[in-house]
Amino acid sequence: MGGIILYGIITTVLLLVSGCSSQSQTGTRIPKIQKSPLNSILSTSQQNVNNACLPEVSCDTYEKYRTFDGSCNNLKNPAWGVANTPVVRLFPAFYDDGESLQRLSEDGNPLPNARYVRTTLLPDGENAGVKLTLAVMSWGQMVAHDVALRATSPEGPKTCCNADGSFNPDPVCHPIAIPIDDNFYSKFNQLCMHVKRVRPTNDLGCLINPVQQISGVTHYMDGSFIYGSSKEAADSLRQFEGGLLKCRTTDDGRPFLINVQKPTEVCDVPRDTDVCYMAGDPDRVNTNTEIAVTQVMFLRLHNKLATDLHHMHPSWSDEMLFQETRRIVIAIVQHITYNEYLPLLLGSTFVKNHQLAPQKSGYSKYGYDASINPSTLSEFVSAAFRSLHSAIVGSPKLVSEYRLSRGSIQLSDYTNRPGIIEAANNFDNFLRGLISQPQSDKNYHFTEQITNSFLGNKENPIAERNGTDMISIDIHRGREYGVPPYTTMRILCGLPPVNDFEDLRDFMDADKVSLLSEVYSSVHDIDYYVGGMLEKKIPRTLVSPSFHCVIAEAFHRYKFGDRFFYEFDGHPGTFTLDQLDSIRKFTYSALVCMTSDHIQVAQPMGFHKINSKLNPLRPCSEITKAFKLDPWAKND
Repeated sequence: MGGIILYGIITTVLLLVSGCSSQSQTGTRIPKIQKSPLNSILSTSQQNVNNACLPEVSCDTYEKYRTFDGSCNNLKNPAWGVANTPVVRLFPAFYDDGESLQRLSEDGNPLPNARYVRTTLLPDGENAGVKLTLAVMSWGQMVAHDVALRATSPEGPKTCCNADGSFNPDPVCHPIAIPIDDNFYSKFNQLCMHVKRVRPTNDLGCLINPVQQISGVTHYMDGSFIYGSSKEAADSLRQFEGGLLKCRTTDDGRPFLINVQKPTEVCDVPRDTDVCYMAGDPDRVNTNTEIAVTQVMFLRLHNKLATDLHHMHPSWSDEMLFQETRRIVIAIVQHITYNEYLPLLLGSTFVKNHQLAPQKSGYSKYGYDASINPSTLSEFVSAAFRSLHSAIVGSPKLVSEYRLSRGSIQLSDYTNRPGIIEAANNFDNFLRGLISQPQSDKNYHFTEQITNSFLGNKENPIAERNGTDMISIDIHRGREYGVPPYTTMRILCGLPPVNDFEDLRDFMDADKVSLLSEVYSSVHDIDYYVGGMLEKKIPRTLVSPSFHCVIAEAFHRYKFGDRFFYEFDGHPGTFTLDQLDSIRKFTYSALVCMTSDHIQVAQPMGFHKINSKLNPLRPCSEITKAFKLDPWAKND
């Protein structure tokens, strides 16, 4: 059943698109399209070829709680979704040698340089949206980190770029050449961008053909960014008292994440007494302030719930308190994602029609399906979901309780330097910024903070502080993953076949089509990521048609392929109906209110901008009162 939702997605995309006017000659409107057959999708057995690379696992069928590494969720295939296992494909890989070498152009030449493609077709720029807040972008970032991590080899050189701009020949290296006339990097005489390869199945000693890339975290939406993806990682984060996670308290009594042992080796800080966080997602927790703030929110949420449960059940062991709290927190992550986030991402009508929306009461009518492989999709992690990088804002604001700006920061100034969120009232100021500042609303533009200044000198020491280009790397990764070209993915998603560049005007503006024809020698060379970014978005969604179908398929699998999904019954960890009713009342704004230092008011719908009539500021006491732990008082 792995790809079945795609057939429904095609139908729904048609319904969403058909409400718009027919295509004009300038391509300014999304046209009606006809459903095309989905002939090229891999069979279930072909999708699950990575089974050959999975470890053997033994399971306790009566276990109430999830394992940390994702094992034993699916009792028939207990290694599905386990950390450090390969992603799966919807479509056969496109490699030049059929195994792992990057595909070539149809004329046999290399594809156009990823940095050149990015600067020409996906330029720098930001445009404040009118409806949605930066919290939407931040939540999507968190979800992405929960279900996937591009596992690169810890071995190999510190940089894949030599001082003269040549490539380091080490096999773990996969750098990007920078054009000599590049409008930014030429100022630094930089001709090479540091990139390491993602670990393929060969690194597991599993020689499947073609290779598939490994994800370093569990493939489930299970809070692994909070708790880690192994028992060892989880143990390192636990207090082993009262069900609590370890935390570090500031002089004024505010709890934050604990520090790594050697901050100077992990973060861009001068002293080992500086702030550098340790979390379930150690590789990305310090990347930017939004990620760090979100991680702190969930640390505080866990410890608050654990403390309240301990008061209810003083006889419960530390293990039971921890696991019950973890179970509730994971349910909250899933509920906010499917109840508040997905309707914005994919469209509320689509989410309802495809059983992705939570029910108002009772258990899900459409329960767990053991035949669905929940593993993260290659096309999702390497292209479709990464399209949301366009929503990133380069200058996050600090906002007062009166919703006045107290200034802003540049992301690149605080990359791997999270200590700023602990200064003065900054934690609350950043939180208010998330629910006040609009996210960027340019479909194919990206803030210069991630196109030129991403990561800085820790990842690219030769470039000093000028950093790397995340979007060029996104294009480069799609080729590394063997993602099919855009024209192939269009067909997978039910769009009409394309024979030449002019055919692209059904979903793209004429000026974008013209640029594509200048960059790519053949229409069938266009990278999926690039083509999807240049398509017009489906109305009332955040994505274009050829991204929509893959993202929807992924979230379908994350739900119906997860035996422990919070709305399902029939397993040892099933919530009672009263508990489920309480979880359904939890919101993103409740998370902000419950975990802030001193925030007193927020809008009820934190993903939407404040609106005096539809979404006015309300006391936090009103926003949080709906969620209660009372239903857990009966569970002794």
